[in-house]
Amino acid sequence: MEEQEVRKVKKKKKMDWMGSVGLTLLGVAVVLLIWFFLNGETKTTGGEGEIVRNSSLICSVEGVSYPIFTVDESTGKKLETRVIFNDDEVSAISLIQTLYYTDLATAEKSESHNHSAMNKSFARAGLEADALSASYSAFEDKMIMKLYAEGSELNDVSMKYFLAEGLNRESTIEDFTKVYNEQGLSCHITE
Repeated sequence: MEEQEVRKVKKKKKMDWMGSVGLTLLGVAVVLLIWFFLNGETKTTGGEGEIVRNSSLICSVEGVSYPIFTVDESTGKKLETRVIFNDDEVSAISLIQTLYYTDLATAEKSESHNHSAMNKSFARAGLEADALSASYSAFEDKMIMKLYAEGSELNDVSMKYFLAEGLNRESTIEDFTKVYNEQGLSCHITE
């Protein structure tokens, strides 16, 4: 009887271990897939056999807080945008704001207040809560907000949330670089 219980415990531990390994591998695969789509050069052929080029514009700046945020007691901050171009047309755009803190309570306060400020801004703009795939996370030493939109979601309203007012889906990589440089962001292009 005792031997059967030992076998059950060993089998359960083995299944738990295999489940953990499987979830870890799945997580790594998702991260690598996202990284692949946000970086580098991809060449594919279109309907007529022409080569389609993907480029990414990556812009960042330290010490700048997202303009819609209402609470910023951070010890440091970083703002980063990524714009993916598919044959000179915007196919996706993302923005990440990171605010650094000395403790979890302050990070959680920042997440709560700034999440609320963003949703109020979305509502005034006629968007739903947590529009643009908005996500907010509080960690022991930081708070992170992420925004993401496909090219088809970009318009005059959504572009302001990516700090690209006046631009649109047909704007060039040079147009985005100019707008972001004027706001103090440093940009580089990967192809």
